Amino acid sequence: MADEKKPVKRVVPMEVLVLGVSRTGTSSTREALKILGFRDVYDYDYMTWHWGHAELWSKAIRAKWEGGPPMTRDDWDTLLGRCRAVVDNPANLFGKELSEVYPEAKIVLNVRDNADQWWKSFSATIFKNVSQHYKNPSYLTRYIHHVNPMPEWHKWDDLNMLMVKYGATQGKHYYDEHNERVKKEVPTDRLLVWNVKQGWGPLCKHLERDVPDQDFPHVYETKDYQDKAQYVWRLLYWMAFWHTFWSGVFVAGVGAILYFMTLPVRRVIGI
Repeated sequence: MADEKKPVKRVVPMEVLVLGVSRTGTSSTREALKILGFRDVYDYDYMTWHWGHAELWSKAIRAKWEGGPPMTRDDWDTLLGRCRAVVDNPANLFGKELSEVYPEAKIVLNVRDNADQWWKSFSATIFKNVSQHYKNPSYLTRYIHHVNPMPEWHKWDDLNMLMVKYGATQGKHYYDEHNERVKKEVPTDRLLVWNVKQGWGPLCKHLERDVPDQDFPHVYETKDYQDKAQYVWRLLYWMAFWHTFWSGVFVAGVGAILYFMTLPVRRVIGI
């Protein structure tokens, strides 16, 4: 299992890119894709638990926002090599790049009924969490980000930070602008614009899969998300605690070694 947390060369084809922004049913879509046979779906959760990917994601971030060297097909294959589909973050933030790198992949754009409905869900979940920890971060929050294995992690919250800074009006504008950009950039024969309320039918037709004999999954409703966010932050607090603890043990150990190594010399000179 430990090896799975490190990037590998592509071993399966890339088949689906789900480019809808967060809180458009992307997590439910991830579970639906798994039911349809697209196992190992790369999304924010997958990235969170695979910190061995941090170096390549940092390169992707620098390439997109900081003028760094561009990601190659080999880079993306190494990063996403185990997965047949990419959903949510990072898919929506790197949608243009991924759709160009994988022209064979089908595109799904998750949407809500309208921007107001999307914002209602977003503000009760991601916005609430990001506001608490990013808008006026405590010293503890800053320390947690400092010890995070991927220092550029906060840039994944490009959309989320925009919401915190500008609130509902700018947030809804981002949602509409993102959807229109995907529709403009992706050829219509590759694209499905889809609301999860439509269920299996349109999705299975687009992906050329039989409709499963089970209900469409619905996960991460508002309370589910809030519970998950609290759980993740507890893990980050423990990570910061153990990082501090073992750093202290290391410093104390080095100090003890130096103390005993220099003891004879200090006795001679009378210190």
